[in-house]
Amino acid sequence: MKESYFPVLCRIIDELNSCLLFFDHNGNLIKSNKKADFFLAQYIPEHLILTLEDLEHIFKLEPMDADISKNSNEVFIKNSFLKIERTVFPMLDQKVTLVTILDNTGQRKQMTTMQKQTTDLLWKIRSRITPVHNAITLLLQYSTDLEKDMQTNLLENSRIELYQLERYMDNFRDLSMINGNLFQQSLSMNTVVLNELVLKALHTVEQHTIIPKKNFSITNHVDKECCITGDRTRIIRIIESLFFNSIVYSDNPVEIVVSSMVTPDVISLKVADNGFGIAESEKPNIFSYGFRGTNTVKTEYSGLGCELFLGRNMLLYMNAALSFESKEGNGTTFEIQFYRN
Repeated sequence: MKESYFPVLCRIIDELNSCLLFFDHNGNLIKSNKKADFFLAQYIPEHLILTLEDLEHIFKLEPMDADISKNSNEVFIKNSFLKIERTVFPMLDQKVTLVTILDNTGQRKQMTTMQKQTTDLLWKIRSRITPVHNAITLLLQYSTDLEKDMQTNLLENSRIELYQLERYMDNFRDLSMINGNLFQQSLSMNTVVLNELVLKALHTVEQHTIIPKKNFSITNHVDKECCITGDRTRIIRIIESLFFNSIVYSDNPVEIVVSSMVTPDVISLKVADNGFGIAESEKPNIFSYGFRGTNTVKTEYSGLGCELFLGRNMLLYMNAALSFESKEGNGTTFEIQFYRN
């Protein structure tokens, strides 16, 4: 049985997409699959693993106690986090030890990103709550002493702050869903008129001017009959973010032109502005989470640097893409492409 069983087992092990090493009851290496050989040659090329003791020595692992059948450790080697699992189980009338090695570096980086996203968003949420709380306190305690204009101003500012809070909460939810691979099932995909989404976004931007001193005009040339398939609420939010970006990263007066183009394969929406433009050196980072360009110093608005990152990722799930063209000093054009196939 041993002669017929073991070669078959070895072939199966070689086909598995994990780093696997088998050691016999004496700790001698019986078999390592091709992925493990390649993996170990990258991380420890100067060492040869022939026994379980060799592996434990190289990765600085404590030997397993006789009464333990499973053990898991994480080690840091050559800028990578490796998870090493040792499992003891009976096979062919003897106990063997299976060692599985997994590269957890990507997962660690994702966890770090998720923690940063959570911290950033919660801090921004907290910063928006404070002025609303202060405004309500003033209106309640000093309403009779405040002039009508002051009361209106406090209420208007509170409305804008609450709108920003809503956006942060929506972003927080969608970032969490994307990080947890749950975003696809949350989409509400329907056929919608593109111009209606643009008009809704335009109305919202006009009602919630995040920089009151900015004068802006948005010219709409979107085809009134053009239809796309996507999540209505999220596409509106993405268009709003493109409008806000144009307003924030421009001098007075801000001129924004929205247009559409239809081809047999793609329906595109373009948002063009006369803003600061994007420096050539910063273009590769424009869709990175948390990135804010040097033009930030010219603005009075402090954002999270996550809306473009999030918008691009959300559109990918809707069979769409977000790209841009820009020249420093000559404005920026963002384009959303909805693929028809």
